[in-house]
Amino acid sequence: RRAYEAVVLRAPGAPFAAEAMYAICELRVDEEEYDKAVEVCENLRNLYPLSAEAKSSLRLEAEVRMRQLRTHEYNRLRCEDTLKFLNAALATPLDTVTKNEFMAWRDEAVGHIEDEAFAAARFYDSKTRPRRGAISAYERFLSEYPASRHVEEARARLDALKGAVKEATK
Repeated sequence: RRAYEAVVLRAPGAPFAAEAMYAICELRVDEEEYDKAVEVCENLRNLYPLSAEAKSSLRLEAEVRMRQLRTHEYNRLRCEDTLKFLNAALATPLDTVTKNEFMAWRDEAVGHIEDEAFAAARFYDSKTRPRRGAISAYERFLSEYPASRHVEEARARLDALKGAVKEATK
């Protein structure tokens, strides 16, 4: 990898520079240096946007981002960043297979964010927290994620909490 990096550094305008940068991306992935791989993929597309390697690096970067998303516990910022990347990638010309794959990955990333938001709402729904906090958390979840797979469960719990508050105020 260092040899490729030296070549790109010394001859950035060479006809083989894009190919060398793509090799660096792949080697960074092999070394499990995912953040660096993403960085090199971005640089490759910025420096050589018309190269075949730029198109390949878009897919490689998406794969790396999804791998990171799946392996890290707390993902909010990573998910949001990945969503921005995937939305930008989907705005570019893509073949049907890649477009469908990117759309599925985008849906998966949205699912991670929804799961995290629902878990936060459930956190407020405990015996040590006031009901009003849980009601507010569930209402916020339902307003931000109206199409989530957790909507029915959140609505049911919200209705139960509101009913309990009404009973307590009688």
